[in-house]
Amino acid sequence: MSRIFCDMTTILAHARKHATVTGIQRVVLRVVGHLVAMHGPETVRGIAWHPKLRRVVEIDLSFLGPGYRFEAGRNDFLRDMALPDDTDGRSRAPLLRLGARIERLRLQTSGSSERLSAPSLQPDDRILVLAPNFRNEPYIAYLAARKAAGNRIFQMIHDVIPLLKPWLAKPGHDVEFRKFLDRTSDYISCFLCVSDQTEADLRRVMLAAGGEIPTRVVPLAHEFMGETEDEPPIAYATRVLAEHPFVLCVGTIEVRKNTLALCKVWAQLRLDIGVGLPRLVLAGQRGWLTEDVFDLLRATGNLGGYAAVVEQPSDAELAFLYQNCQFTVFPSLYEGWGLPIGESLWFGKLCITSKTSSMPQVGGELADYIDPYDLADMRQVIGRALMEPDHVRECEDRIRAAELRRWADIAGEIFSGIR
Repeated sequence: MSRIFCDMTTILAHARKHATVTGIQRVVLRVVGHLVAMHGPETVRGIAWHPKLRRVVEIDLSFLGPGYRFEAGRNDFLRDMALPDDTDGRSRAPLLRLGARIERLRLQTSGSSERLSAPSLQPDDRILVLAPNFRNEPYIAYLAARKAAGNRIFQMIHDVIPLLKPWLAKPGHDVEFRKFLDRTSDYISCFLCVSDQTEADLRRVMLAAGGEIPTRVVPLAHEFMGETEDEPPIAYATRVLAEHPFVLCVGTIEVRKNTLALCKVWAQLRLDIGVGLPRLVLAGQRGWLTEDVFDLLRATGNLGGYAAVVEQPSDAELAFLYQNCQFTVFPSLYEGWGLPIGESLWFGKLCITSKTSSMPQVGGELADYIDPYDLADMRQVIGRALMEPDHVRECEDRIRAAELRRWADIAGEIFSGIR
């Protein structure tokens, strides 16, 4: 019976530098975790370009399940993958820095983990790549050789924003993305797109490049997973936010997420509503082009105390914030999907989001929509939610009655589709 080899390259690279996961990494862990739980670690294997061993390895994924918490299991994950912790140690205490250095030396001399071995791929096995691999020529060459040997390789595409709207991506990312797409015909059998919009966008850019690779849409989930009963205590700075009413905005704080416009609208709403205005809580890591946002917050004393930032929240902190907010706002300029919209609905909370790109597919009739380029429209729609609690309750009633997508649904669709 053919097996599915899930590419874990991006997770290995991410784990060395970060203690939490966001966006694409969260999708990888949820989909693979469910695949392993549904079909077993003998059928669902891992494969990756190992960043320290400098070779392709097969990974035993028996440790990974649907509720796997990266934050809690990261140290074990690094050890099992024979990876050092390369996070910046400048803020650590001297003894912790010394301990991290000793651990790196131990891993460098201990050889491969028991979980790692040479790939056992057979020609009828499938390879599932849930996150694009950029700037990794040795691994791409390996995948091309596997396709030539008979393996079918399925690549998930989350968005093509760097090519369609390069001003919303980091400089040079459009060039990297174009190089990636130019190589996909060498090793990709089919693209899995996370939304109808992403499929249309991908076909548009592939047509311009002369590509003809088949595409299939596998919409992502609304379900939020990660919190468990044995969660560590919520940080005091986060918990104290729930002592006063607040509205939540989840996502990387960057230019594409439109955070600056939201802060400006909140300042206007302060004039409209006065002291009864809830606090705006921004939950996410700092991304690209955030200077204007944080300059505004510093200059205004966090909008006079009506704004707060929770940087790099854990899954437990995100769950806490979702559960205790009045509603959420996600005014992104463009998305391939939009995980925070679905997560908000999963917790039964209204999300006010943008009417552009894929976001209406995520929210459907359960969300309220704004024009992210029109601050007056944002002010009116958000203001209505703040001033009309009955409207918010009616929306919450519809959300509770709705059938939302689970990660098990996505894993099942992917498994049946690629088999």
